[in-house]
Amino acid sequence: MIQRIQTIYLLLAAIFMIVCACLPIGTFVPTAIGIPSEMYNISIINGETGTWDFSGISLFMLLVADAVVTVMNVFNYHNRKKQKSYCNIAILVALLWIADYFISAALLCPEGMEFKYGFAASLPFFAIIMLWLARRGIVHDENLIKAADRIR
Repeated sequence: MIQRIQTIYLLLAAIFMIVCACLPIGTFVPTAIGIPSEMYNISIINGETGTWDFSGISLFMLLVADAVVTVMNVFNYHNRKKQKSYCNIAILVALLWIADYFISAALLCPEGMEFKYGFAASLPFFAIIMLWLARRGIVHDENLIKAADRIR
């Protein structure tokens, strides 16, 4: 059923990912005098020139894919096995985002700047927790159905 607790967990995970896609996930702060640059999932906005650098767009693509899989998973309540595997895929994609984030932060940091992590970068961690709770609820429902079938 769509009114299960897993649905709330899945929707919260999707909301966390969408919010993360909209907010800045880090800042490149100059060690000397200068204007900081902000890193978003889709681009890096240079503080001094105002230009956009789309070299970190893979972060945005991973978040969009993760949000789409999670929202699809909400409406896949008839097939619990597929729903469980979609939760695993969404967790894996979120972990890939985290790895890509740390790699991008290290590789894209210009010389003479240091990287400050933003609050929005922690939202995929919370999404992973919500996805894990949803998966646990799906497994619990599956065990209830199996127990009911044994009783009949």
